[in-house]
Amino acid sequence: MPVKSAYEGLKRLLKGEKEEVDIAKIRLARKPTWPTPPPSPRLPPPPQSVVVEAPCHDGRPCFAVWAYTDKDMRSPAGPDLSNIPLWVIRVYHTLPEAVYAYHVRDTAEKIYTLAHTRFDALDKAYLEHPQYRYRIEVIGLPLPEDTSDSERIERCMEHHRAEVAARRTTGSVFFIQTAVQGDYKHRIAIRRLDEDRLGEIYTGGNFLDVSFDPKAMVRPSDPEMSQYGSSRFATANVGRVFGTFRQSIRWFYDRYVDNGTIYRDMETWKLEAAKGK
Repeated sequence: MPVKSAYEGLKRLLKGEKEEVDIAKIRLARKPTWPTPPPSPRLPPPPQSVVVEAPCHDGRPCFAVWAYTDKDMRSPAGPDLSNIPLWVIRVYHTLPEAVYAYHVRDTAEKIYTLAHTRFDALDKAYLEHPQYRYRIEVIGLPLPEDTSDSERIERCMEHHRAEVAARRTTGSVFFIQTAVQGDYKHRIAIRRLDEDRLGEIYTGGNFLDVSFDPKAMVRPSDPEMSQYGSSRFATANVGRVFGTFRQSIRWFYDRYVDNGTIYRDMETWKLEAAKGK
């Protein structure tokens, strides 16, 4: 009896009947195998970065990270220091292990990568534009784990002020800008807790965002203004917090660098330093 369908043929084959069965039809009749779905979209990797040791007035470990450019890649001797972005976001690493230079370097690379992957679309449009380049510096300032936030802030503010003064005498290499927007002259971030500690869930985050030293034009209108303002944020929000610099970075390059004001100021600072002021 001829086989009328693949299903019938399979049924009869299983019963031990000897009729010739079209195996090809049986294979076609099997339940189709759906193709493997494509992998979930992933965030693009951060640009290849340059990591170099940066100067520090008291010899503490300090490393700068920024995105590679064609000029960096063409340099056979390594990163071109004349190509360092002028704008800097400075982060103080205050955990006890910040005494080790290799740990500070690793932290700088991790923060750079994390910030890049967490920028929103608008932040990326500004902060990855070749005209508005920035770098991240991480400074090792180890403090005991039980140090209060207020003491951490005071120590980091004092160090940052001294570093700004020291760098102003060296020209544009590793320049540190003062804040161009807001009521305060300076803004830094401080790593206060390790992200693996559960305490950060209850204390609001393991980083501090600190603005300090009121501008001269602001103080007269608000004589009781606090010397600094601070807020906490978690590691996951590094990109969001750093993204808030975008308007300041744009203003800095458009209104301060492009018209040459920054270089005139540098000459003034060098002359003042030479006179011992």
